[in-house]
Amino acid sequence: MKKASAPPAEQQGRRTGSTAAAPVFIDNISFRPGAEDQRSSSNTTSSPGSLTSINETVTIKQPASKVVYTENNTSTTAAGIEALSALKFKYGILLDAPVEDLTDAKLLEFIDDWYGTRYRLGGNDKSGIDCSAFVQSFLATMYGMSVSRTCKEQYHDSRRIKKSHLKEGDLVFFKIRGKSVSHVGVYLRNNKFIHASTSGGVMISDLADDYFEKRYAGAGRF
Repeated sequence: MKKASAPPAEQQGRRTGSTAAAPVFIDNISFRPGAEDQRSSSNTTSSPGSLTSINETVTIKQPASKVVYTENNTSTTAAGIEALSALKFKYGILLDAPVEDLTDAKLLEFIDDWYGTRYRLGGNDKSGIDCSAFVQSFLATMYGMSVSRTCKEQYHDSRRIKKSHLKEGDLVFFKIRGKSVSHVGVYLRNNKFIHASTSGGVMISDLADDYFEKRYAGAGRF
């Protein structure tokens, strides 16, 4: 084996610390929230390679406490952005829609606020609500619209439209019991509608489901 040559003397000196300078600590550092980045320093050295004193002031601009996000005239904080993104993902799946298409934050928040509320005949609040009262709340909140209380009255008062012409906010009616209209929901998109179901409370269903397709009575628009 060939013996390795010894490292240069200057490297040996650094390893043993014979020529290494003593550590120096930086003092007088201050942080000023809200100001622009500024850095000023003055130092005095007694000889090259040795630092005898440092006076340095560092100012860091901190981010604003709130980040405002606006979408469809709805503003929210940075935390609200994350919540809205979660809603988009959740209802993108339920509505079979691309997340980027769900731009109405007010609509998503309304749906999520009521989603899962139990059904109660004659009810009109979070303790329990029926189908026509839910429709009333939806139209009043989303469009500032006041409509009749019962689904039969809502069917009678609304303008008939074809199923193929349904748009968000239109009403869909069903004959669940007998030959008269007894259930109503609000159309959203992609054949999906939201309603207060007697079995599952406020939920999203599909018009193409056999149960609703067989009982479909028509659509109405205010």
